[in-house]
Amino acid sequence: MGLGFSVSNLFNIRKLYITYPKFQTVSGKLSWSHYCELLSIENADERNFYEKECLNYNWSVRELKTQLKTSLICYNVKYFMAHLEYKKRCAIMITMKV
Repeated sequence: MGLGFSVSNLFNIRKLYITYPKFQTVSGKLSWSHYCELLSIENADERNFYEKECLNYNWSVRELKTQLKTSLICYNVKYFMAHLEYKKRCAIMITMKV
């Protein structure tokens, strides 16, 4: 194979093409290494979440790996669900007062 085209690299190129069929959906602000890490995430919603976080907070690849290991998305979902439950309880309390 040519320079830079190892088997794993070709595998990632193919996976990038399948995952992002429209080139416009790939951000020029993220490196190839970012996308190699993002492609390891099977769930599309989770992958999109981490991609947006990389862009919003200018994460390095090292930071992305750390966030993936600590499951940042699980923390955010739990926080969101707790917040949603709180809002429901507030709405119930307001309707009970009326």
